[in-house]
Amino acid sequence: MNCQELHAILDTGPQEKLTAAQRQDIDAHFGSCGTCREAWAVYRELVAEQIPQTPPDLERRVGEAIDA
Repeated sequence: MNCQELHAILDTGPQEKLTAAQRQDIDAHFGSCGTCREAWAVYRELVAEQIPQTPPDLERRVGEAIDA
């Protein structure tokens, strides 16, 4: 498996739907490619981040800023 194939598989959706063979290929690729391993580690960290709640008065503040 090369880097493009790895990204194509991982970009398609939930990793829970991967076959055992795909998981094995991915693990082998991560074992030999530090660039992909690091990139996907950063991606997983970003995805795990909590999205802050929108301030309740944001719409009003934007409207006021536009009017000003």
